[in-house]
Amino acid sequence: MLRIRELRKQKNKLQKEMAQDLKIPPNTFNQYENGKREPDLATLARIAEYLGVSIDYLLGASSTPQPGATLDELIEAIGGQDAAEFPLIAVIGTVRAGYGGIAYEDFMGYEPADVRNADDCFYLRVKGDSMEPRIHEGDLALVRKQEDVDNGDLAVVIINGCEGTLKKILKNSNSVILQPFNSDYAPQVFTGEAINEIRIVGKVISTITKTSW
Repeated sequence: MLRIRELRKQKNKLQKEMAQDLKIPPNTFNQYENGKREPDLATLARIAEYLGVSIDYLLGASSTPQPGATLDELIEAIGGQDAAEFPLIAVIGTVRAGYGGIAYEDFMGYEPADVRNADDCFYLRVKGDSMEPRIHEGDLALVRKQEDVDNGDLAVVIINGCEGTLKKILKNSNSVILQPFNSDYAPQVFTGEAINEIRIVGKVISTITKTSW
């Protein structure tokens, strides 16, 4: 969870007062502070600057509170692209069923993406080899958040509340199949009431092979 509450209290600021200073609707700010909603990168940068800490520290991904790179510096670090053209998307290591929704865990930094609405997307770092030879362990999957996908789409799926998995979705009238690309792995077939065990997190738009991290 974001460290907004503890840092706000250290500055002796009321929630309403800080929300007003940042020009964030009080209800939205309350959702940020309680982990019920995720701010976009630009808002994260504003909050971090206001609190005098780095974005990584605000996200709980660093134990060092010193201010880090500004949003403009982050843009420059990835090649100087304009933020409106190439927004930075959070890279997540794990997706799980969280309290009241989805928990995006293990923040791993940012990567640019040519997407229309950055708030609706995240990168997931791929684990395992079930999608070889097309998708490799360590690749980044660009995911658009949505609760359903079309037949044949690649999706991130949570099964029984466990960690999300990336699979091809095959549907027919009474079953959903999670199809791996790697022939060493068997497809997972869900029929009847068992289909309710599946929760689609989002559609995989593209993948990026990372040669270094």
